This record gives sequence, structure tokens and C-alpha cells, in this order.
Amino acid sequence: MLLGFLVINCAGVIFTHAQGETAPVAEVEAAAEGQGLTFETKLREVTTKPETKVVKVEYAFTNNTANDITIVEYDAPCTCFSARLRRPDGKQEFTFKPGEKGVLIGALEFENFKGTIDKKIWVRTSDDAKDKPSIILTARVTIPTLISPDKAALEWDVGGALEAQVFHIKVDHTEPIKIVKHSMGFGAEEHFDFKMETIREGADYRVTVTPKKTDTPMLGALRFYTDSPMQRYKMVQVFLNVSKKKEKKP
Repeated sequence: MLLGFLVINCAGVIFTHAQGETAPVAEVEAAAEGQGLTFETKLREVTTKPETKVVKVEYAFTNNTANDITIVEYDAPCTCFSARLRRPDGKQEFTFKPGEKGVLIGALEFENFKGTIDKKIWVRTSDDAKDKPSIILTARVTIPTLISPDKAALEWDVGGALEAQVFHIKVDHTEPIKIVKHSMGFGAEEHFDFKMETIREGADYRVTVTPKKTDTPMLGALRFYTDSPMQRYKMVQVFLNVSKKKEKKP
């Protein structure tokens, strides 16, 4: 991304910050010392609300050296993460004289992410070699997981016994989230049977999966669809894998 003060994503939408989402930010990295720009922190940790779609993080910095430093370029190399630069003094310049301050702002659009994700902003200054940015800023964002399986995948060995395996889908929310439909994907119905039992409606479901055959490798998926009004919680997926047993290294 070339330098600029407005950042537009591939859909042509200028990122803005949702009201009330200047999120609680934990400064967990000590201030950078030494040569170059000094940042208050290079790691921002944010925990969002379940319905959050866009969150903003800020990285304030100061030129604490005796020399001018120019930010040559900066980039957030992900389509869901964008970055822009702001100067408190209002100057439209990318060269910072000794003592001058700036803020790099990252905006993350969540789509259907859940759990904890790290996104980076790379910054190259006039002191850096080309294609070797010296500054890496991290946004560590946690999106609440309101419904999830206790196992991400079930595995069987090729040629192994047709033994059943069990997992639970549990809800961690003040309101119930019900499973309203389920299906198999990638041809898994040819290789597996499954049974879902409701332990507590909208809160806990027990699923038993039994392979029909294990003679060949196979990767399938078992999908559960919910009545959640939020898109990121509308589907839970568990992978089903029959694969060759890995040989232990001597």
C-alpha cells in the first residue's frame, strides 16, 4: 500500500470505527527503545463484543532521535485489515523531525472470524533497506466464541477399527443458541454415520460419529446450523479425517 491518509478496501468502502468500539486496549509490550521511532507499544490486545464487525487499534509513536525520520511506506498485508497514518500537528508530511509525533491506525473488518487472531502492520522508514521493514505492529483481537465444538476434528487410521467417537457442541452465551439443521459435506455421508443428542436445548449437544469404512483416506465435514441472528455464529463445523497412520521417527 502506498502512503496515504484515507484507506479504502477492495470493495471501495472507507473503513470507519463503529461507535463505542475504541475497544479496551491492553498495552502488553514495553516501549521500544534505541534508534528510530519509539512506539508506546507494538502490540495491541482487544476483546470485542460478539456483534462487532469493525475494530480500530492505534499505535502512537515519537521520533526520539536527533535526526529526521521518514516513513517510506506502510502496509497491512491482509484484505480484512487496513492502515492509515495521522499526525497530531495536522501536517501532511511523512517526515518526522526530532520530537514530532504520529499515530498509525489499523482497522480490522471481522467478516466471520471467531476466537483470537493476529494481524500485522509493516512499517519501513528511510533508515531501512528496501523490502526490509524494521517495524512490525500487531493487533491481537479476540472475538467471543459463543458456540463451538470441544473437538475441531475427529481422526481414524486407514484400515483401523470402526470405532465411534464423541464430541460436544456447547454454548457460552447468556441466551440459548439452538442447532436447527445439520448436514455432511465433501462426500462424508458415504463414509460416516452420526447421531446428535440434545443434552440441554440451546446449550449442550452430544454428537457420536461412527465410520462405515476406513479402507481409504478421506476428509469430510460435519456441519451444524444454528438460529443465531449473528452471521459468524450461524454454523459450526467439525472435520472427519481418515488418514494413514504416521510412523514414529526412531
